[in-house]
Amino acid sequence: MTEEPRSRTAHSITTYEALSAELAAIQRLGYAVDRQELNLGVWCVAAPVLGVRQTRPAPRPLTCLVIITIRISLDEIPIPGRQKERQKESRR
Repeated sequence: MTEEPRSRTAHSITTYEALSAELAAIQRLGYAVDRQELNLGVWCVAAPVLGVRQTRPAPRPLTCLVIITIRISLDEIPIPGRQKERQKESRR
């Protein structure tokens, strides 16, 4: 690759050195964490679910478990009737 990756957020990995270090950490820890690297307010953790098959002696990934958290203010969640209440309060 000849060009550096583009930054999506202030937390994005934008150098090959940082990417290499992140991949090494993922391999060492056995799971990956996205710390708002793609979207602000979104954190993700992914880990393989390992299993042993009769034909293979070593554990192999069977599937992947992913947990996604989103930081959002309760004021940002649309609730029916809430907008009318806010309009009444702002008139006072």
